[in-house]
Amino acid sequence: MMDGKLILVTNVPDLAPADVVARYKALADIERGFRQHTASGLSTLSAAQKELFDALNLPTPTAAV
Repeated sequence: MMDGKLILVTNVPDLAPADVVARYKALADIERGFRQHTASGLSTLSAAQKELFDALNLPTPTAAV
């Protein structure tokens, strides 16, 4: 029984389990940034948001024109 448990799977073999968890938790910060970004109409990311994108090797979103 896995109630209340979440299994994280990655295809990065040299990533430590603690790093997998940390990166997963960072996704919540990125998603929160997207919500704030779209709700406020801002066209730029904060330095902390950019750092999270870089840490997770994600492309930095660009503002729609």
